[in-house]
Amino acid sequence: MKTLSAALLSLVVAAGTISASGPVAVYAIVDKVIFEPNETAPQRIQIWGAFSVAAQPYSTNYSSAQKGYLYYTLERSSEQATRATWVDLKKVAGTGEAVGFGGGFSTSGAGARVRKSAEKPDSPDAFPVGNPVVRLASSHPDIVANLRKALEAK
Repeated sequence: MKTLSAALLSLVVAAGTISASGPVAVYAIVDKVIFEPNETAPQRIQIWGAFSVAAQPYSTNYSSAQKGYLYYTLERSSEQATRATWVDLKKVAGTGEAVGFGGGFSTSGAGARVRKSAEKPDSPDAFPVGNPVVRLASSHPDIVANLRKALEAK
């Protein structure tokens, strides 16, 4: 049975698209990622690009797509999962690929504020622990179009 499970997991990972379990906290096209204080032991992260964020916990309502950056702090209760998600966000940065991440059922991180590029990083939001980075591929075409439009806006 373990062999079958491992084989199925390999197929899902090889396919490149994994479905989220429950609503995601953030839809995004990530331009760049900045780890603070460093990439080896990050405590905070700046995620730059275009975003549509869950309005509140347990909601499937999202903000309009906005260009800017998200600023998060590491959640101590889930350091390993959070850092793994941050590494995956770094991998998609600059590719133009639309993704979703974070748990929409999380009481922390929902309703994160998209900050304007001129705003100094201060008072990071709690990272919305939950779903890993999921590729939107051909799903959610309206969200992807709105993210692209926001990203191209000046």
